[in-house]
Amino acid sequence: MLSSIDRSFMGRWLLAIASSLLLSDRANARAYLVGDDRHWDLGVDYAQWASKYSFVMGQDSLVFIYTPPRHSVLQVTQGDFDGCNINNPIATIPPNSSFAIASPKAYFICGVPGHCVSNLKLAITATTTAPSRNITATAPEFSSSPPPPSPPLLPLVALLLVLFVP
Repeated sequence: MLSSIDRSFMGRWLLAIASSLLLSDRANARAYLVGDDRHWDLGVDYAQWASKYSFVMGQDSLVFIYTPPRHSVLQVTQGDFDGCNINNPIATIPPNSSFAIASPKAYFICGVPGHCVSNLKLAITATTTAPSRNITATAPEFSSSPPPPSPPLLPLVALLLVLFVP
């Protein structure tokens, strides 16, 4: 049986470990402004833009800045991306919002008729591990975007506090 002092120590120890795990994931997270300063618009080579970056699943996000109804952003399958099919989107990305990268490949097109065929589309490939990210790297950060969703570690921390901290 653990005494209240042992339980308190164990709870604080587990909280410290969980917090360090949470902070280490956030330290490497990046929010990429799609199209950099040109945003989501016609005339941008998004294949070239995406090739400049190494996206990481579960850490990174894409920020889409656009003005409806001039443009829209639809997440689509690869087939709908290739064929510019706007009729069957997986999701619609709201204006000026971020999209958390959660799969190895993601495809986006503009839902305004004619824009996808004019190359207003983006395909990204993400890895499961972050490349070595140098502090002096200049990947664009979008500081006013909302933070990515909290990982499932927070409920665990709350449970540990309830169980082990008097």
